[in-house]
Amino acid sequence: MRNDEISRIVKSDNTILAFGEKLCTKRGHDEEQHNYIRQKLREVGRLLKDMRSCSGNVEKSLENFMYPDAFKFITQSCKNVAGFDGNTNTYATPSLALKIGTTLQKCLKILISKGIETSNRDLQTRAEDLSKLFEINWTDDMSSNALRTLHEAKQNSQKGLLPLANDVKVMSEYLRHEAETHANTLQGSASDCEKRQAWHKLSEICLC
Repeated sequence: MRNDEISRIVKSDNTILAFGEKLCTKRGHDEEQHNYIRQKLREVGRLLKDMRSCSGNVEKSLENFMYPDAFKFITQSCKNVAGFDGNTNTYATPSLALKIGTTLQKCLKILISKGIETSNRDLQTRAEDLSKLFEINWTDDMSSNALRTLHEAKQNSQKGLLPLANDVKVMSEYLRHEAETHANTLQGSASDCEKRQAWHKLSEICLC
């Protein structure tokens, strides 16, 4: 990772490092996946930076934010990072809003595992409760608007790809002319080889 504030946050947080370790165990053998690992770590690092900024505590770890009563605070930081616009209910980066939710769920599993391994019932319980809140509320609070933003962006991009009427007419006339040509070849006195080629071409034109 390049040396900046986000990478320093990542390297100093035990939960994010544990998440990175799992990513490396699963994908680290493939060099092409290294960029994906960096991207995932930077996503959660940016989120932690925003949560620290909003809370006024620049030393707080990700684990310290993982409480059920902080769910609304966490979702607000997710919205901040993904560029949520409250006036239009859309995201500047909707895919990021979806990815962060998945990443946080994985981080919560890491904390649940840590709580079980260290017999820390408080950590285990609050991580489990927060995970349940994600399952219950995340779709309504985050995912639905992110998916809608992606859908609208896809529709808008497709509008510019509609062909002109003249283009459709030219294509239609060309296909009709080619179909008649190859049909005549099949009905004429062409060689077997020529007829096989004409049949092949005619079948493609019919599919078009």
